[in-house]
Amino acid sequence: MRSILSFVLMIVFAVGVFAQSLDDNNDAKKLYNEGIRLMKSGNYSGSIEKFDEALKLVDDYRLHFYKGQVLRKQKKFEEAIPFYETAINKNPDYFPSYFYLGSSYFALKNYEKAKEYFDITLQKTKNKKIVKAVKKNLKVCDEKLAYPFLVKGNNEKSLGNYKAAIENFNKVLEYYESDGAYLGLADSYLELGENEKAIEAASKAIAHRRTIPKGSPYFFIGMAHERMGNKEQAKQNFEQCLADKSKANKGFRKRAEYELKQLNK
Repeated sequence: MRSILSFVLMIVFAVGVFAQSLDDNNDAKKLYNEGIRLMKSGNYSGSIEKFDEALKLVDDYRLHFYKGQVLRKQKKFEEAIPFYETAINKNPDYFPSYFYLGSSYFALKNYEKAKEYFDITLQKTKNKKIVKAVKKNLKVCDEKLAYPFLVKGNNEKSLGNYKAAIENFNKVLEYYESDGAYLGLADSYLELGENEKAIEAASKAIAHRRTIPKGSPYFFIGMAHERMGNKEQAKQNFEQCLADKSKANKGFRKRAEYELKQLNK
């Protein structure tokens, strides 16, 4: 009984020591600081060794986090991920773990997982520098995740499958306000005879324009008004389309010129 009790106490003591944080173990803290110094100097293998030695003494989230950092600095993103995950498990409130876990997935082009951890980062911190970086990366994630739906929408539209096109363009809009998706919706609704919806979508394309020709939405608004019998409003919008002399708008400009000639007969 005595030997069993001694064994149990030994185990409890060992677990207690191992559960300590860096702040409670000077030897581990020295190894940690040395690991940080080596990491900053570019001695990554030496840094990992110090963190591993410290982990034999304490199981602190910072040691796992910085092992992840060292691996990430070497562009070993897949290897870094488990260390950030462990750091999160040990300290769910430490926002840098979420940020760099998201950054690792981002580097691996796993935009869905990157978005997941960037979203959590925004919930965990108000740090302006981090928030700005996260929002910039989230914008890229959304565009990358939406792109296949934008391509499919345009393909369906070119095949005359307008309802399928609309479905895909709306999926794009679940990620971000895409001028290309709104323009595709305007075209698709117009082909289906839903003129009011075409005008609404084209107006949103104008409001969120980033990539489409400036004059292109006005062509679809003009077409919708023409079909609704609003001759003057149609003319005004076709003229707005013609005002965009850019090369990208050439096709829409030609179509607007033709429609204006028909209206002026």
